Amino acid sequence: MVSIFPKDISPKIIACKDKITDEFLEKIFSNYKIQAVSDCLDNWETRFLIDDKCKFYNIPYFHAGVESFFGQILISRKKLADIYKNLDFKNSRPFNIYPPINFVIGGILVSEIIKFITNTGVNLFEKIFSIDLFYNEFMGIELN
Repeated sequence: MVSIFPKDISPKIIACKDKITDEFLEKIFSNYKIQAVSDCLDNWETRFLIDDKCKFYNIPYFHAGVESFFGQILISRKKLADIYKNLDFKNSRPFNIYPPINFVIGGILVSEIIKFITNTGVNLFEKIFSIDLFYNEFMGIELN
């Protein structure tokens, strides 16, 4: 699912439960004044498609991902495909997820979106913020 946050008096969340296509995204991006986009997707192909559209329209894309005990959040003006260029996406397979990581990463992601929309606090822009609940480690990596 993708959440898109248009700018207006009563913000809407536009969700798509079917396969996300470039045509769907173009329709949404060209018909709404969008403030931010976040995802909870299970594949990189769709993330890259959304990221490309966000970059084209200069809209922040709040990406989060989880695997096993690990989760990360990324908010960047750089393209996801460039940041993750060394990963092998074509041979990825389903993996187990430790359920509490979803709540931790989801809560931090929502907090980042609220801080961005309300222009308060310090955002994680141009950082990869990762959490490992197995070892209880938190790390922020600055993007160059």
